[in-house]
Amino acid sequence: MLEGYYRKTPVYKIVTKPDCAECDKAKRHMVIHSIDYEEVPYTDYEGAESVPMIWDENNLYIGGYDDLKQYIFDTKYKNIAGFKEDS
Repeated sequence: MLEGYYRKTPVYKIVTKPDCAECDKAKRHMVIHSIDYEEVPYTDYEGAESVPMIWDENNLYIGGYDDLKQYIFDTKYKNIAGFKEDS
């Protein structure tokens, strides 16, 4: 093994503001699904019209909390063998 080297963990980015219930839900959802994230205060992000604003590890814009839930479902669970989506 190479000493001094480590595998970089992909990190999502989430723009948040204080007292934002949707932001808290999104952060909690990422923790539940073992997704590392970097939190960026909305005051540090120019052009933040609403929060949360979430990007994946490839800097692909996901959207808000509801979009994050769908994105996680689509990327983590939808292609599992034997998984059946409710009709």
